[in-house]
Amino acid sequence: MTGHEDAKGIAIPETRTDYSRFDDTYNGDQGLYVPPGWTGTMPNGDPINSNSTFLSIRSFYKNDPDWSKVQSYLNGGPAPTFTYHRFWSQSEIATAFAVHVDLFG
Repeated sequence: MTGHEDAKGIAIPETRTDYSRFDDTYNGDQGLYVPPGWTGTMPNGDPINSNSTFLSIRSFYKNDPDWSKVQSYLNGGPAPTFTYHRFWSQSEIATAFAVHVDLFG
């Protein structure tokens, strides 16, 4: 494969620092907001309450084969880099290829 192509499509690696927000609790203007006194359970069994974080109600993320990169970052390591195959990017590339064929094919 050439360029930024792999078996799933065309994409480039991204280094993301927003994983640091996985452990945010609500602080008045950001974080996961759960109304006072409200509790519940996610479909996967994770409890929801005023102390919930993005990660605490999505514990299945920890089963991802690349979770160790995110956990390392949460522990103070470098920001993880992943190759995301985003739908809108794939659609834009497919449209560009189609236009190219129309113009030059």
